[in-house]
Amino acid sequence: NRLQFLSPDHAVFNAAGKEPIFLGLDQGIAYFTRDISAWQPDSTDLSMIGAFVDDSEQLHPDLPADQRFAELRRIMARLSPRDAELAAMSVGVFAWHRNHRFCARCGQPSDVSMGGWQRTCTVCKTHHFPRTDPVVIMLITRGNEVLVGRSPGWPAGMYSLLAGFMEP
Repeated sequence: NRLQFLSPDHAVFNAAGKEPIFLGLDQGIAYFTRDISAWQPDSTDLSMIGAFVDDSEQLHPDLPADQRFAELRRIMARLSPRDAELAAMSVGVFAWHRNHRFCARCGQPSDVSMGGWQRTCTVCKTHHFPRTDPVVIMLITRGNEVLVGRSPGWPAGMYSLLAGFMEP
């Protein structure tokens, strides 16, 4: 129900291979994130891959038994606001790096720079930044009633507040 914070030299990061990404400062403490997605647990429930909510939990051999990996969508509501923010920001910035490895201007490879919040083309030196889109999330009420919505692909009984994104 909470994120686990590990020292930079923890054995979990031995196979990370990539530089840490700076998430920011909170009360003078610097927070970084590492991508360890190359690690594969010994036993993976293949039926959960691609499921809307993955109920499986994975145990890393270098962590205590009470510290497990779980899909973020399943545990997000149980995290503190700060932990949820750090986890969501980590997922988003790693997705951006995975999907934008090449320069949009010349097509050549780009490198991570500026603590992970910029990519720089190795050839033309163009700088690329994560996309930001304005978003609204709303709670519409009438008395004690709340208007909720649902997507047809969601599991039965799952509803959400209304949200919208402004596409560029």
